[in-house]
Amino acid sequence: MNAHANIAETTTTVPLDSLYQHSMNPRQSHDQADIIGLAQSISTVGLLQNLSGYIDPAQIGLGIVAGGRRLAALQHIADHPSDFEGGMQIDLTQIPVINTTDPTLALSWAGAEAATQRPLHPADEIRAYGAMVDSSSDHVAIARAFGCTVAHVNRRLKLANLPDATLTALRADEITLDHAAALTLCNSPEQHTVMLETAIKHPHWHIGNLKREILTDRVNGDDRRAIFVGPDLYTMEGGTVVEDLFSDHMIFSDETLLKNLFEAKLTTAAERINAEHGYAKTIPTFETHVSYTHTQEMTRPTRVPIDLPKADASELAKLEHREADGDDMTSQEYARIQELHERTMGTYSDDDVARGVTFAYVDHKGDLQTEGPYLPRAANGNADTSADGTATQVPSKPPITQGGMDDLRRIQLLALQKKMIDKPDLMLELLAFQLSHDIPSYSATFNIQDNEQPNTPSCTDEVRIDTRLSKGGVEPLTNSPFEAFTEFKKLGKAHRNKTLALALARTLNQPWGSPINLSLMEALDVSPRDVWTPTADNHFKACSVPSMDSTWRELVIQDDEGDAEMARFQKLKKGDKAKELEALFNDTSVQEALVLSRAQIATIDAWVPVIMRGDA
Repeated sequence: MNAHANIAETTTTVPLDSLYQHSMNPRQSHDQADIIGLAQSISTVGLLQNLSGYIDPAQIGLGIVAGGRRLAALQHIADHPSDFEGGMQIDLTQIPVINTTDPTLALSWAGAEAATQRPLHPADEIRAYGAMVDSSSDHVAIARAFGCTVAHVNRRLKLANLPDATLTALRADEITLDHAAALTLCNSPEQHTVMLETAIKHPHWHIGNLKREILTDRVNGDDRRAIFVGPDLYTMEGGTVVEDLFSDHMIFSDETLLKNLFEAKLTTAAERINAEHGYAKTIPTFETHVSYTHTQEMTRPTRVPIDLPKADASELAKLEHREADGDDMTSQEYARIQELHERTMGTYSDDDVARGVTFAYVDHKGDLQTEGPYLPRAANGNADTSADGTATQVPSKPPITQGGMDDLRRIQLLALQKKMIDKPDLMLELLAFQLSHDIPSYSATFNIQDNEQPNTPSCTDEVRIDTRLSKGGVEPLTNSPFEAFTEFKKLGKAHRNKTLALALARTLNQPWGSPINLSLMEALDVSPRDVWTPTADNHFKACSVPSMDSTWRELVIQDDEGDAEMARFQKLKKGDKAKELEALFNDTSVQEALVLSRAQIATIDAWVPVIMRGDA
């Protein structure tokens, strides 16, 4: 039964200029781009829902308590009539409004509209936009009808051709938009079905993992080989590329063809480099770097240093002086220092160049790089030269290829991994030891990077940071790693577990991006207020005016008798509101002056912003 059934409710048409947004309306500010989009929608399809108003005896006109966005959009149409000449003619003297004189009913309307305003689910958007395209609507018309940007429509329509089962899974929140975007890379309906099942089965997979599964035997366009070869040469040689709808990359469909073209192009580039510079030999290296396996029988020649011209020497001195003083410098200035230092090192002699061996390779970014020259190493460890100072010969190939060396190392790793599987205590001890010492990940036991997560806000005022969470406390190695580990083991399991807990705590992901961590906060009864008290500088200055008004209403105003206090607060400038909110949290005399109850003070002591709440 409607509790307000005996209250007069009427629907009437009212001139736009007699309407205003009432203070009961919870949405007091609007994004201008959003309002323009809604105005375009109203101009296209008309005003589909009446406004709701309250006849406030203290005000002139009709106050809108629900429909503030529609009111702002209508006002925008009235203020910019030329922008909407091609749309539906809206009679701005006859705006339909359901209205009441009952403030309680009006407030319930305002709350109900605020609670029901939710964005359209992406799957529903995709289907709706796709249906409009099928009905010959263009992207601009769709954007106008839905009150959004054309770019937003374009992004959604890239997914409109996905199978219905995929959109159904998206609508059920079994997969995310990122999963759906990755599934557009599937090259057959059969693969799409399998990969959809994989995405549903592994909802927390990183999108990169799903893409790698989808692109088996294919190569993403950001692969260094694809960048180096390029789509033109690849397609000229019979390869097929497919556009990735959600990136600037293409998908290369034949990895074997790409590999062959990559090696052929790099070999040709090495020959060109050798001819241009006159080296004894330039060797193409198909890995991402030149390793010790390539250079173990060689040595680097010494450069002949040079003196920079006076102007360049003066420039280098000035730049180095600024760097030493800690001045802010641009990346171009740092690059200039490196360039000038490189020039002071000089060049190799013509003889060393003529006898030298260089290596050509392609780095992770797909750029061609060279390293060298190197000279043959003689039995005595010096560069191998004959009596007349010329080279004896270019060094022979290494005794085993880089690929063969890699295989042997992998076999060695397999043997160690098999043995360690059955030693969980030893594994935990090694992990704790690694995390408690400053050891580079490439030379440590595990290929794990304990990256410290950023946990220090821009303003640390009233933020209580546990000093144990700073990674700066890790110990350097003072003796051999194995000796240090032996000493670490003697400290026992309790020390190991404490070390693990501390080190792993520093690597915890932020709860807002980790459903597990968000649940942990609730299960462990963790509150941000344990380490933080809000102040003007550390929080409120970043809040909008409506947000601060809402916080003051939530914490201070309890009944209708507080309307005067609320009106006073709303009239304050933004900076003054931030200061009063800070005092509310940090000054008991302010709480006493406001005559707050014990329950209100308890709410203040436990309060956190909406974004920190578990249901946000």
